[in-house]
Amino acid sequence: MATSTDEFKQLESAKLRQKAVNKRRLLDKLALVTVTAGGVGIILSIIAILFFIGIETIPLWQKPNTELLSTFTAKTSPGISEANNNILLVGTEEYREIAFLLDKKGDAIFVNINDGSLISEKPLLTEEEGTVSSTYILDTNRDYVIGTDKGWVVPFEIKYNVTFNEQKENIREIEPQLIEYDPIKVTDNSISKFAFRKGEFDESSVTAFVTGTNQFKIHNIQVSEDEFSGQSESIVNTVDLTSSIDPAKIRAIEVDNFLNNLYVGTSDGKIFHWNIKDKDEPILTEEINATGNENVGVSSLGFLIGSRSLVVGTTNGEVSVWFPTKNKEGVALLTKVHSLPKMSGEVTGFAKSIRDRGFVVNDKEGNVSVYHATTGTQQVKFKGEGNNFTSISFSPRSDGVVAVDAGMGGGVEPAPRQGKTLDGR
Repeated sequence: MATSTDEFKQLESAKLRQKAVNKRRLLDKLALVTVTAGGVGIILSIIAILFFIGIETIPLWQKPNTELLSTFTAKTSPGISEANNNILLVGTEEYREIAFLLDKKGDAIFVNINDGSLISEKPLLTEEEGTVSSTYILDTNRDYVIGTDKGWVVPFEIKYNVTFNEQKENIREIEPQLIEYDPIKVTDNSISKFAFRKGEFDESSVTAFVTGTNQFKIHNIQVSEDEFSGQSESIVNTVDLTSSIDPAKIRAIEVDNFLNNLYVGTSDGKIFHWNIKDKDEPILTEEINATGNENVGVSSLGFLIGSRSLVVGTTNGEVSVWFPTKNKEGVALLTKVHSLPKMSGEVTGFAKSIRDRGFVVNDKEGNVSVYHATTGTQQVKFKGEGNNFTSISFSPRSDGVVAVDAGMGGGVEPAPRQGKTLDGR
């Protein structure tokens, strides 16, 4: 009897052990399936991510295409007076629905970019300030400055207020806003060419200009604040640099955002560089033979985003990027870092991207090129609708160009686009 009971217990124990083993085997199989499924899922996810990245980066390997979206002639556009057909500046907003124009009288004009119909118009100059003799672009599509025939510089800013009208199925509505700043009297003569920069945190400014009487000067406004009283004081001075350079040869002028460096390009191919940290005594630090040929002039200068890289255009269509680099003595000197593919004719216009180190230039023959400074490449080149453009703008999203051609009576041409942006991103 005892033996039978022991055998029964052993049999029950063996069954329990077998049941436990089977359970463990089942759990092992479930774990194996789970781990395998998880691993396969991860691999498939990685493949899907790589596939998605590949699809998204395809435009980077494709050459951008251009498409003419619209063309209109300002002097025949609805609501715009024929007196306003001499357009000097052009700009646009991120959706490329509105174009900004500035005419010879100093009127700011906003129009529908598709048909040129008038949206709004406002004069920027008073009778005391005179009429427009020159213009300067601080930031493409946003900050501009007018130089007048009576020696004033008049800064202004353009903003676009975007709203979505819920009562009209969320239709996008864009309202241009014009912000005028105090005009600055810099000379009693006409301003034929100039560059202007303002301080980032105060009302300091630098205006380097050529007068109608062939003088080259720098007008400075320095703002200092008393540490104890907190009151600010403006110190104004003008420095004459005419003895250092022939003003008649000056073709382009630029001042950096830091108000420390002044660059001047001349018709005999030189770039003059002044250190203007000391506003009372600017120091001529460099006189660079930029083109290597006195018959090839510097026709265009422009800073890229960050105000460090200087784009130089010449009368024979050369485009290059220059950058300050330190020599053995620790002195920062302007050095050519990229020679880009040439334009067909003299470089007459420049507009930078506000997104990256891309930029647009146009030449005297009506050609437009989009470049990228970091890669040193010409991303696209196309023939504009018209001849020599008097003003060109790179849209805020870097996906279009708006240009105005004096030969078309103030014609405005929005172009081009490919995919998401001109550079294929």
